[in-house]
Amino acid sequence: MGGDQRDENDDKGGGGGVHWCAILIGLIIVVAIIIVVLALTVFKVRDPEVTVNKLDLTSFSLTFSPSGPMLSFALNIDVTVKNRNHASFKYQASTAYLYYRSVNIGSAPIPAGKVGARSSTIIATQVTIDASAFIGNPNLSSDITAGVIPLLVTTSLPGKINVANIVKHHATSTANCQLSIFTQTATVGALICDYKFKL
Repeated sequence: MGGDQRDENDDKGGGGGVHWCAILIGLIIVVAIIIVVLALTVFKVRDPEVTVNKLDLTSFSLTFSPSGPMLSFALNIDVTVKNRNHASFKYQASTAYLYYRSVNIGSAPIPAGKVGARSSTIIATQVTIDASAFIGNPNLSSDITAGVIPLLVTTSLPGKINVANIVKHHATSTANCQLSIFTQTATVGALICDYKFKL
């Protein structure tokens, strides 16, 4: 009888071990599901969208001299930074550059800032034009004759996505926008932009 009692206790002990093992496996599965859900939602990094909304021509001057045409103008740029993440996006100070036929003719500062989770901010800045950059450019006369000055605006916005101070991702959004200034009407044509994102 004593032997039978020991066997019965042993059976109960074994059953308890199986029970706790099942609970542990269940907890592991639950934790794994939570991690997968978080990875697909909160911890999933989405590219912050940097969009050049518009460029306003605030001044325009075109004069002619014996040495050639003289062109000067000023542009205001509006840039929207949209953060689609469940975490803040903190971006560094940067610069937007303006090019005329591959020649840098101006720049606009973009101050450092922060965009909250799933929100947007608008950055307004002004391009400072270096009128001397046009001097001696062999394309300027023909472009003025055609009435169209082709330009390119480029900007790169590096920053960091901070998820609950646990996971931090470095991210860089870039924008390259082509536009034209019509000299006869002193207006800016439509923007054609290419946006890229890199983690």
